[in-house]
Amino acid sequence: MAAASELRAWVVAYDVTDPRRLVRVHRAMCRHAVPIEYSVFWLVGTPTSRLRCLQEILPLLDGGQDDLRMYAIAARGFRLRLGAPVLPQGIEWSGVPAGWGWDADDEIPLNESVVASVGVAGSEPA
Repeated sequence: MAAASELRAWVVAYDVTDPRRLVRVHRAMCRHAVPIEYSVFWLVGTPTSRLRCLQEILPLLDGGQDDLRMYAIAARGFRLRLGAPVLPQGIEWSGVPAGWGWDADDEIPLNESVVASVGVAGSEPA
């Protein structure tokens, strides 16, 4: 399992124009992240797990019509909730269940086109 300092959180959002591609992308994203809304996900993992997710998702998209965005979340970021609370007063949900087992540190062959498309040059910026 990855060290806590290696884990990072991202919000992943996509807009897919074709209904069949939309379903495929949603199913694939569910294998990597927690759905917040239908096309918005919470991804927690290492830089390697983020690239693994992108390797699976990017080939499903049409670059001319679809849009995928990943936003890094600061470890000590600003939190705001609007609307009625989902959990009782004093209880906060701050991550994915422990059973998800982010074991994404296994070596995987990174497809050069995927790495180039996400602008990664060997390592994750701090």
